[in-house]
Amino acid sequence: MTIQLKSKSSVESSNSEKIFSKITGTLFLFAVFSLVWRKYQGEFWDFYVPKMFELLILVIALIVLIQFIFIKASRKKTFEVLLNNKVSLFVIAVLLLLGYLGTLQILKDPNWLSQKNEIILSWLRLIFCFGVLFLIQVLIRFKNKLIEHAFLVVSASPLILWLAFIPKLTPHFIQTWRLGGDAGNANHLAVWIVLSILSSLSYFLFKNHKGRWISLATAFFSFPLLLWSSSRASWLSFLVALVVLLIFFLRKKGWNKKNRLLIFAVIATILVSVNLGFIVLPENSRITVFARNFAPFLDDKVHQQIIQDLREKKDTTPAVFIADNLKSLELNTRYFSNGQDRFFLWQKGSQMMLENPLGLGPGYYNIKPVAEIDGNQGPHSLWFEVGLTFGWLGLFVWLLFLGFVAKKVIDASRGADFVPAVVLVSFTHLIITSFFLDTFTMRPLWLIIAIILALDFTRPPLAATGNSNAN
Repeated sequence: MTIQLKSKSSVESSNSEKIFSKITGTLFLFAVFSLVWRKYQGEFWDFYVPKMFELLILVIALIVLIQFIFIKASRKKTFEVLLNNKVSLFVIAVLLLLGYLGTLQILKDPNWLSQKNEIILSWLRLIFCFGVLFLIQVLIRFKNKLIEHAFLVVSASPLILWLAFIPKLTPHFIQTWRLGGDAGNANHLAVWIVLSILSSLSYFLFKNHKGRWISLATAFFSFPLLLWSSSRASWLSFLVALVVLLIFFLRKKGWNKKNRLLIFAVIATILVSVNLGFIVLPENSRITVFARNFAPFLDDKVHQQIIQDLREKKDTTPAVFIADNLKSLELNTRYFSNGQDRFFLWQKGSQMMLENPLGLGPGYYNIKPVAEIDGNQGPHSLWFEVGLTFGWLGLFVWLLFLGFVAKKVIDASRGADFVPAVVLVSFTHLIITSFFLDTFTMRPLWLIIAIILALDFTRPPLAATGNSNAN
């Protein structure tokens, strides 16, 4: 009788855990989807009210806490996550301590009182990101398939941005003729769009069923959006990650006729989508895209002529620009002399790092900006951002942590499935992008790192699925 009661109790506990896991998993996927477009939330909600991602994460955290209190199996899995994150816990503890010491340095500035709310918010963002790192791993420990589902949501999420082509809605999506994301930041939005494209292309190459063509179509419709965001850093990181993806695909699947056709389909999709996408952009956006992406390599006269052609609405596409002006393509310093250029910010950031070995703590740029150009500017580089926030020691610890994460990525790449592929190229993309953007508290960075660390909990390990989906 006692055995039967225990068995019944165990079944009820298991059923409760499954119900909670379905709820938290669904909310998490909605939270992931909400990361695609945060501009509207930032404009129409009060700054101190959590945006959709943050709000859903807080709700998920509350549900997970209830699970932890009332369901023994959930407590066990949560402790497994914590035990598996000894390195992460150590790194976070060190960074929090160094951030505190840095904040003590910035508080010596007499102007800190006027920016105290910004300092507090910067600390909250930092703590939130650290919490997300663990919470996502707990969710994946509850439900292993959440990794693949999350990447599929990432893949499809940019399609909502096509609403920006509706004239009445366009002003809600663009800022200075660029497609804007979090707080109107086009660069942050571009980072997310590249993640979605890489997810779509990885699915297309590594999934051997008809659904792969839907993912390729999703990528096709995402390239015009990436072009509209006009982020040079994201285009660079995408191209590098694409090369990594194709090499990984060929190493795992081989150089046969079918795989060559798949690669041809990928390259053709990119070329056709980018050129057609450029044509459908609004006129001022086309000029902005050209000026940001091609102007640094063109002679002044050619540059002005192309802008004039664009304003006269002649049939000009990126391919035409390059083909017609190949002889004029040369690197000149006209564009790079601009004070807003990253070289200028990196130089200032390196000087500040040398002057502040202990760091200045989270939100330092509100009091001691790297530069004052269209508002207070950070260094536009994750590495300088970490060094200025946590000091030299903090940068060293962060680099060690990224090396630890990279080792996990390499271990995962032994597999030959969708998840190992998309994890590899996503991490590659974020690392390259981080050379050009302040990304330490950017949500996609911590989402991908959490997924990488959570690969340890997949049963059977997604990192070692072998050729389960071989072509």
